[in-house]
Amino acid sequence: MGLQELEQHRIVKLVKKFDDLTFGQHSMALPFPGTAFYLAKKAAEVIRKDLRSIIKDRKEALSKGNFTMHDVLSYMILAGDSSVRIMPENEIADRIMGLLTAGYNVVAMAITFFMKYVGERPKIQDKILAGKKLPT
Repeated sequence: MGLQELEQHRIVKLVKKFDDLTFGQHSMALPFPGTAFYLAKKAAEVIRKDLRSIIKDRKEALSKGNFTMHDVLSYMILAGDSSVRIMPENEIADRIMGLLTAGYNVVAMAITFFMKYVGERPKIQDKILAGKKLPT
C-alpha cells in the first residue's frame, strides 16, 4: 500500500470516527457500552491517537526541512501558545480536534437547517426546484 492509499485510509477512518463523535455529542451523557455517548468517547480517543501520530510525523518532516509551514498544525508545532512555550502534543491534538469538530459540525448543521427551512416554505422550494431566481 502506497503513501496515498495510507492517507486515504486514514481519512476514511477519521470521517467514520467524527460521525460517531458528532452523533454522541447530541445524545444523553450515558457512559455505558452501546450508547451513542460511549461510542463518541471511544471515537474521540481514536481521533486523538491518530492526531498525535500525525503531529509526530509533521514534527519529523519539519525538523528535516521536508515541509514548510502553511497550515494551522505546523504553526502550533513551531510557534507554541501565547505564553511562548512549545505546546505538548496532547494539547496540540486537543486544539486541532476542537477545530476539526467545530468545522465538521458547522457544515452538517448548515445543510440540515437549510433543508428544514426550505422544506417549510413550499414557494421557495418550488422556485429552487424550477431554477428561478429568488427575490432579494
